[in-house]
Amino acid sequence: MKNIKVMKIISLFNGLVFFAPVALLVRTQRGITTSEFFILQAILSVGIFLFEIPSGYMADRIGYRKTLIISQVFLFLARVLLWIANHFVWFLLEAVVEAVAFSLSSGTLEAAIYCETPQQYGEETAKISNYGTISFIISTLLYSPIFLWFGLDGLLIATVISSFFGMVTIFFLQEKKDCKFVRKKVDKKVTNKKFLVNIGIMSILKSACSVGFFVVNFFYVVKLQQVGINVAWMSTIIMTYSLVQIFVPKCIKIAKKKGTIRQIIFFVSFITTSIFFYLAISTGFLNLFFMVLLPMFLMMIDIELSELENKYIDSFQQEENRATILSLSSMGQNIMDVVFLLGANFFSVLSVNSSFYIAGFGSFIIVLSMMFYKKYNEKCI
Repeated sequence: MKNIKVMKIISLFNGLVFFAPVALLVRTQRGITTSEFFILQAILSVGIFLFEIPSGYMADRIGYRKTLIISQVFLFLARVLLWIANHFVWFLLEAVVEAVAFSLSSGTLEAAIYCETPQQYGEETAKISNYGTISFIISTLLYSPIFLWFGLDGLLIATVISSFFGMVTIFFLQEKKDCKFVRKKVDKKVTNKKFLVNIGIMSILKSACSVGFFVVNFFYVVKLQQVGINVAWMSTIIMTYSLVQIFVPKCIKIAKKKGTIRQIIFFVSFITTSIFFYLAISTGFLNLFFMVLLPMFLMMIDIELSELENKYIDSFQQEENRATILSLSSMGQNIMDVVFLLGANFFSVLSVNSSFYIAGFGSFIIVLSMMFYKKYNEKCI
């Protein structure tokens, strides 16, 4: 599986974002206000939302390889623009270019992985993600020395260089021609309406999982303060749960020997729901243990939901439109991203713990869906 190896290397290079810890500072030192920074982040999410379906449609027509190449080129241009930007207009252009890059890769990369290895999709997706996790750890460790010796420009240049190597690596990806799966006879007539409802539900469930990741990224630091630990230790928490996430492929492999995709999602979502509710009411040191484990469980849910979604695409015989459908599904997550960015301030004023309740409720919706959602193709899930 040469393509899988190439994707792992690209994930490694793309994850080397050395300026990430000071993403806000990169903008504010060049004239961008804090409010303008959040406006740019919202524009990025809206841009990804708008470009999702056109990008997926293009991928299904010109091929996954060409689409991913274009995506990497745009990502490289976005990094260069961020490096040279010194005015709001330049930062706005960077956000739009980055939105195009992300939208081109989101559904396309997922479709390409599944096309390459449908039987081991969950494990291989987790392994590819691990390379991004490893690069995140590397960039976090190198952040301080690069910043101390070369300043913000050094962080941006290092990111541009890693993005350049990612762009070069993508050309080694091979177009897989035999991405069509054997069509099986369907006992009952399947309508487009049923299919859209099916994918719509999957999009909602993935959005619920996305809210969980937002809570981890935005409110973990506040939870750390509630426990009574200095926020300076937040980087240690991040590094620790990043290392724990490396075990996701192994966990998925073990889980699949015990049950179906649906059963895995149900069980892990139930655990995640319990952790979110516990963190919402607790301020004890045991929180640290669950804070370290929670991102791993969220990652497992997200990957298995994506695999289940691809299985549905097969069962509805929509392989030729896989990237388009996956991009359509991602739009639901993009909407949730925008809503959460706009509402994060409200939740923090109301109560930080309320955000954990909301995320827990989202996980519980996934639990209920896995219990009661009608199965269209029992064998594939």
